[in-house]
Amino acid sequence: AAAALLRRLGRRRVGLLAGPAHSPSATSRQEGFLESWAPQTPLWIREAPFTLDLPRQAVKALADPALDAVFAASDVMAIGALRTLHELGRRIPEDVMLIGYDDIPWAALVEPQLTTIRQPVAALGECAVATLEARIAAPDSPAVHHILPISLIERASTIMSGGTARARHR
Repeated sequence: AAAALLRRLGRRRVGLLAGPAHSPSATSRQEGFLESWAPQTPLWIREAPFTLDLPRQAVKALADPALDAVFAASDVMAIGALRTLHELGRRIPEDVMLIGYDDIPWAALVEPQLTTIRQPVAALGECAVATLEARIAAPDSPAVHHILPISLIERASTIMSGGTARARHR
């Protein structure tokens, strides 16, 4: 969803703030983005913990003026990137569009509000309980993988002034 939106908006030089390599959710998010972004490759990929500060350092170290979008593996990382990009004088979304993941409450409170991927948290919990109950009832049964739908929540970090999403031309 994030890669498709950035592509539709004409963004081509994307940085990926990936989560920690030991995190299955971070790995899945990175793989999903890269699969959707193919055949293009990101301008850069940087692994970082799900915190505000280290993503800021990664973005500062890679303050490439060619960068026109960032996908972060969590909203917390995206908010850290937002802060750093502001410090660098980059305008969001005019210069750099920004997308996070998780739709935490702060995503709608920062300025500009953060475009993000929302997971169905209640459905995840229900699925986990049902899976656990099934494993208890039949411990030798094969593992079952569930894939739940996500939603793209478009907010101001990818919408140009005037309320319309427009591609930026260089």
